[in-house]
Amino acid sequence: MFRRTAFTRLFVIFLVCLLVLEGALFALIAWSRSSVQHELNQSTANSLRYLSQQFDDDIANLQYEMQCATQSRFITHLFAYYQTMKPSERYTELNDALTYLENLSTYNRNIDRLELYSYQHDFRLGVGKAPAVTYLSRDEMRSLLAEVREGGFRLLSSLEGELTVNYMVPISSYVTDREPTFYLRVSFRRTRVLESLQSLATDRNAAMAYLIYLPEKVVYATPAAPDHAAALMSMAFTGEVGFLATKVDGRKYVAVGKLLDENPDCLLVQLIDAQKLYAFPNRLQNLMVLFTACGFVALAFYMLSVRRTVARPINDLLWAFDRISEGRLQTRLEPSYTDEFDRLSRHFNRMTAQLAGLIEKDYKQTILLQDAKMKHLQVQINPHFLYNSFYLLSHLVKMEDQEAAEKLSRYLGDYFRYITDQSRNVLPLQEEYDHAVIYLSIQLMRFGHRVCAEIEPVPKAFASLAVPRLILQPLLENVLEHGIEADDQVRVKLSFHWEGSYLRIWVEDSGSALADQTISRLNAQCESEETPAGHALSNIHRRLAIHYGDPVCGLSFSRSPLGGLRVCLTVKQREGA
Repeated sequence: MFRRTAFTRLFVIFLVCLLVLEGALFALIAWSRSSVQHELNQSTANSLRYLSQQFDDDIANLQYEMQCATQSRFITHLFAYYQTMKPSERYTELNDALTYLENLSTYNRNIDRLELYSYQHDFRLGVGKAPAVTYLSRDEMRSLLAEVREGGFRLLSSLEGELTVNYMVPISSYVTDREPTFYLRVSFRRTRVLESLQSLATDRNAAMAYLIYLPEKVVYATPAAPDHAAALMSMAFTGEVGFLATKVDGRKYVAVGKLLDENPDCLLVQLIDAQKLYAFPNRLQNLMVLFTACGFVALAFYMLSVRRTVARPINDLLWAFDRISEGRLQTRLEPSYTDEFDRLSRHFNRMTAQLAGLIEKDYKQTILLQDAKMKHLQVQINPHFLYNSFYLLSHLVKMEDQEAAEKLSRYLGDYFRYITDQSRNVLPLQEEYDHAVIYLSIQLMRFGHRVCAEIEPVPKAFASLAVPRLILQPLLENVLEHGIEADDQVRVKLSFHWEGSYLRIWVEDSGSALADQTISRLNAQCESEETPAGHALSNIHRRLAIHYGDPVCGLSFSRSPLGGLRVCLTVKQREGA
């Protein structure tokens, strides 16, 4: 989330202006594409209509030529008198009929191959690729008849990959068991079809053109056209002229298709290269990208200039105010600007100097008051251990246990030297830990097997951590005081756990389980300002709070896994330590 600053507002204004210009350019591109598409629709539709009509006319012309051929004197005379003719006469008549068909093929440029079948006389007349006269067996004629009749009457079919026009006399023999008099089949001349397709392919931006006979997948294509027929046949062209965007072999095309009006099994397709079709809009798009890049570069330079001349001085001033709010009254600004921000910097420095002078007196008085309070609370801890210590020493002397008495005397000397040293209120954690260990050693000599102690060493990283005096020994004293009273044997554990800059010291015991109300009461006593000053645990909590000034530091209480109470003492490493 952007903060609501003058810098961000200027950035948003400039960006909005840039986006408005981008939107206008996008609209121009969209209009250009729409215009190209509209013009394409008109010109391509007209071209397809014209060529489809031409193909329909060619097919109709061929059908008419075939009908005329079947009614010519050469064909009708041959079939009418074939059985009664002498062999020489048959030969003459067959040659005359064949010559007639050859003249018909030569006259009509759309005819590539022409075949006339006689089912009654078992012969075939062929013009073009087929032999002139071929005699077929009865079985071959029946197989051919079955093939022709398959699927019902079809004006168009295919032969060896070529589109053919079919004509049977009589027409009714297509769908009945009656043998026809003869069957005539004419193949389109491929070169004539390709010439027509080539004229379509060179129209405007059309890259290639196809004529597809859908039932048998016969394909005519321009010479340079790749084999995309399979993809085109899978498209569903609807309407008089259909437009479909497609992708063939990773390249984008616009496919424009039309089914022939009179012969809907034939599909005429223009495949237009989208890259050529939209060349002009694409150039506009490239210009838009260039304009956008230049706009963002200009935006970057503008914002850098604004940041250097406006945003940076403001941020410096805000940073200085934040430091002042944190109590760093020595913060000053370097007047490095030559405009209004220079005056602001000088006034800020003058204001902070005055503020530091006013706060110094009150701050020193507060520190002195806190120091006096800490010493008062610390003195309250010292008398706790005197009576029991000297009683134990007297007992050892009476028992003539010199070694134990010397050890206890040494412990007591170290102990009382530590607590009577008023020269230092704060010292390393290691020294405080050593004092607590001495205290626990004295208690072990006093209670013997009744006390079981588990003491972890101080972590090396926190050994020199500065802490207030007498924060560990009172915790151990509290554990022994209440634990031994409740049980014949008490287990004491001292452990360390650190979390970042915080060190948590756990003092636990195995005494009797405490109720949740008791634990809550202990936590409340430490936090309460009304707790009596002589309460040892509250004493430690308050001194820690005064020393660190951090609400996290102090004491907290919970149930220990050992069964008794767990006291958590939290201290903190200061910055730079």
